[in-house]
Amino acid sequence: MKKSLITAFVIALLVIAACAQKETVRENAGGSSPAPAPEEEFVRDEAVQGLNAFTFELYRRIAEATEGNTFYSPLSISAALAVTYAGAGTETAREMREVMHFGPQNEAFHAEYGRMLDGLRSGDDADFEMKIANAAWVQKQYTLRNAYLHTIGNAYRSTARELDFREKPRASSDTINQWVSDQTAGRIRDLVPASAITGRTRLILTNAVYFNAKWGNPFNEDMTEKAPFYLPGGSETETELMYQRHHYAYSETEDHQVLDLEYKGGEYVMTVILPRETGGIGELSGTPGTELLAGHDTLKQRKDVLVYLPIPDGDKI
Repeated sequence: MKKSLITAFVIALLVIAACAQKETVRENAGGSSPAPAPEEEFVRDEAVQGLNAFTFELYRRIAEATEGNTFYSPLSISAALAVTYAGAGTETAREMREVMHFGPQNEAFHAEYGRMLDGLRSGDDADFEMKIANAAWVQKQYTLRNAYLHTIGNAYRSTARELDFREKPRASSDTINQWVSDQTAGRIRDLVPASAITGRTRLILTNAVYFNAKWGNPFNEDMTEKAPFYLPGGSETETELMYQRHHYAYSETEDHQVLDLEYKGGEYVMTVILPRETGGIGELSGTPGTELLAGHDTLKQRKDVLVYLPIPDGDKI
């Protein structure tokens, strides 16, 4: 079955009227930049570990505030905020580091985060395609600091482009939306409405993630059946399930079963976590989730597994 994942995230940075002075973003006359933060010991996997921790903490927040199925891209959110973090300082940087689980505010962290994104990107392959794109859109006549442009360009492949938010909000949103559409093969077309751009908008950061892949072991169109699907509240509903039997990387604990479904080529996988108890998905928030993933990486073995998955609406096997 061909599976597609297309997500995008946008951050609009609005400068309040009292602070809307060009000096807040313009390079100083002498070209100097803020003093860099002190270097700290950097752990190479800190970007990946931090992203996993943020993923499960964000899930908990979303699950507490919403009902029903939840779909979100922590990678897209984290990447956009990493570009923001590159320009943050003092208290803002400290708070972002704490919430997002970023590494220290220095070139080493941003370079490592960029390498993580580069490792996920792929070329134009009919069977597997992964694109990650970042861009900064700044109000014309405002100049971003050279140090910031250097960081986001080298680490995040992000370029800065001028738009006229104040006088041409519609044209600005059209330009950004066309960029997003180009980066997502036309799947996302209207990310930023013109109404989201106001006279106080000075900078917009955009991130788009496009993922399109085929299963390594495709599901058979004829192998589907209706069966109970258990809801968090304890009730159940009957839904159409696709199924197959195959050897997969698998691990289990007293509370969860964890399975890696490979995409074609075997380099990427979808990791599926199934609680043994109805409603047990809530136990994955925060540290328990990261510990479960770490344990799976250590304990997983190739096993013969019978897999049942719900068929998403509008999807085809």
